[in-house]
Amino acid sequence: MQSFSRVKKAKFAIPDGDNIEKEGLVPQEANAHHDLEYYQLQRSHQVLKRWIIGLAFLLAAALATLLFLLIKPTSTRTSPVPNFPSLPIKFEQDERFAPLISQESDEAWSSMMPTGDGFIVIDNPRSFNLPPGQESSRGELYDISLFHQLHCLSKIRSFVSTMKQAIGRNDTQEINEIILDPMQNHMAHCFDYLRQSLMCHGDMTLEWPRTEPDGRRFVVDGWHIEHQCKNWDSIMEYMKEKAG
Repeated sequence: MQSFSRVKKAKFAIPDGDNIEKEGLVPQEANAHHDLEYYQLQRSHQVLKRWIIGLAFLLAAALATLLFLLIKPTSTRTSPVPNFPSLPIKFEQDERFAPLISQESDEAWSSMMPTGDGFIVIDNPRSFNLPPGQESSRGELYDISLFHQLHCLSKIRSFVSTMKQAIGRNDTQEINEIILDPMQNHMAHCFDYLRQSLMCHGDMTLEWPRTEPDGRRFVVDGWHIEHQCKNWDSIMEYMKEKAG
């Protein structure tokens, strides 16, 4: 008799409907969550980008405004005297100004003073917050510092010249009563005034020693050296126009 072995039926687990549904939703939920994160990140990036661009525009506008204010000439002048151009000028020895006692030298020094002896008329001085000037028929007069300085230098020269002549005459009374006593305060003023004037302008031009005939270099006389100087002709023309 033919025998037959029992074939065992394979057992298959029938998935629960809920499990099928859950298993199908897991990857979908993960993808949706990933898409949401990407969208939020992209949105944040766009917002940040707009902020950066806006900030850049604000900084550029602020910088442009600052440059405009720095470059724009001010409409409120603090002085009625204009700014004169500077020129490169070499200092050279001028023998006309060197002698203490010489008609030519006296005339050279006198030529340095403009019409009005350095005083000019200022129209509407209160608009420049100036204190009252010296009254005149043309208006209020004000002294230009440059010519006050030259006046002092000229007076010192005159003082030394007069002293030299008095000493030559060996006249002690003249030296004390006519020269020293009357001029003492004026000379003290001029020395201090010129000191402060030189310190104020502070010419920092470099100077080097001249070459002696034997080739040595140790004396600095300041000649043949270029400086940046105000245009003297322009200054004298202005003084002529504004003279009191």
